[in-house]
Amino acid sequence: MKYKIGKLTFWYLILFFLFAFHADLSASLDFKKAFDWLFKYKSFVSNMTTLISFFAYPFLSYTILYKYYERIPNWLLTLLLLLGVLVGIGFRYLTQELVQKILFGFGNYYGNYSVGYYIWDNIYYALIFTAFGIIFYFIQHSKYKEVQRRELLVENKKTELAFLRSQINPHFLFNVLNNIYTLVYQKSDDSLVAVERLTQLLRYAIYEQEEKVVLQKELQGIDDFIALQKMRYAYPINIQLSIEEGIEETQLAPFVLLPFIENAFKHGNLKEAVKIELKQTKNELIFKCRNHIAQQNKDEQGGVGLENVKRRLELIYGNKHSLDIKNNGKIFDVLLEIPLL
Repeated sequence: MKYKIGKLTFWYLILFFLFAFHADLSASLDFKKAFDWLFKYKSFVSNMTTLISFFAYPFLSYTILYKYYERIPNWLLTLLLLLGVLVGIGFRYLTQELVQKILFGFGNYYGNYSVGYYIWDNIYYALIFTAFGIIFYFIQHSKYKEVQRRELLVENKKTELAFLRSQINPHFLFNVLNNIYTLVYQKSDDSLVAVERLTQLLRYAIYEQEEKVVLQKELQGIDDFIALQKMRYAYPINIQLSIEEGIEETQLAPFVLLPFIENAFKHGNLKEAVKIELKQTKNELIFKCRNHIAQQNKDEQGGVGLENVKRRLELIYGNKHSLDIKNNGKIFDVLLEIPLL
């Protein structure tokens, strides 16, 4: 989401002049007198310095929300907003009671008054313009989330298609079906298991429409994919899968882990161990995948499949996730940390 301080300033100016006009009109009940301040020296100066100082309230509230909303606890965010109100009042005092007096010889307040009185007298304006900054932020935030949601829907469709075209591509399907045919011809009991695995994987790839699934579903898809891939090789495939107990019900977005497994099979040296690890901390799900790179594929490791999943992770988790991929030409390491949904 972009930091739109220019747009905030534009709408603030409109609000301020409407607010000032309404205040003057309410005081005099005379439409013409409501514009008198434009032609009176002291009134004009005071209104201009008020214009400048009042901008501190929406500026601070908008900036605080932009930087810290959903990043810190709500109670701490509330304290920062209240602190912003006090800073805004202090900025008005500095602008009008010090700088304005030095430059123009008069301030906005007359006579003696205490700090407490000054703060209390400014609370009304502070709350109005601080609320404006908060409302402006949440309008922008809601529009941004809506755009993200639409982008994510489009991206999910692209991911499903990419999954079917790359992971479940015709070549892969022909190999699997050929292996199933051989098992059936041999009257092997494994043929039914293979058909069931393929059916489950295709069902997950085609019909899973939820924004989040339990980890067990993703693991089942991974398990089916690995089992079907193993049928293609004459030599045993060493998959070292380590999953922490009790995390099967953890929720995550679908298809954020499987592409990394597919990548290991597509570009890895499968005569060496492929290590997959899943564990959970209090706030994060941690996924690790490590494989040796096949020499003929060492310049192809990664590719479009991983670029797609990177984009999806950005859309779903924003800056709350961490993806670290290391490739030294021999080993391909993936470390993915995503927040618990």
